[in-house]
Amino acid sequence: SAMTLDKLKVAARQHEQREDWRAAIDLYRQAIRSAEGNAEAADPSLYNRIGDLEQKAGNDRAACEAWDQAAARYGEQGFFNNAIALCGKILRLDPGRLRTYLDLARFQARKRVIYDVRQNLSIYHDQMSSRGQGDQAAADLDSFGQEFGSWKELRPVIDELLGRDTAEAAPAGGGGEGGSGGGLVLRAV
Repeated sequence: SAMTLDKLKVAARQHEQREDWRAAIDLYRQAIRSAEGNAEAADPSLYNRIGDLEQKAGNDRAACEAWDQAAARYGEQGFFNNAIALCGKILRLDPGRLRTYLDLARFQARKRVIYDVRQNLSIYHDQMSSRGQGDQAAADLDSFGQEFGSWKELRPVIDELLGRDTAEAAPAGGGGEGGSGGGLVLRAV
């Protein structure tokens, strides 16, 4: 018979104390599988823990993937600050994981923090463009804009990042919103 969720967690913690990371990770993964279909199925803290242990075990990629799953689940449950913190953890370990900048912007957009959203969309767009994936970045920014279509402040930011003439979109003297900042960066690239 399968161990209960609580017993799996206890066993995992015992392995952690012995610094047997692999065994602890396997038990946490078992705990996640055993919880599937229950309310606890998407417990993000288990994925976060797995990420921490994978990092200790020297598996940075697996750590980032586990934190990514934790962030997605926190986001689904409305815990945007937790999701944002996990994206930060991922980017400290792997700043080249560009998709995470988009995820981060998405969680920040749920909180309607335009400054942070602009910053992370800008990094995403610049980095993708420097990898020769500017078209993909533009498409991603467009669909991001559609996803948050009801947020009026966002459209001019995306237009600016994509080097579009925002005057057409917002004829009513909309120049007050940091007109120079992002545009200069793009022209200089």
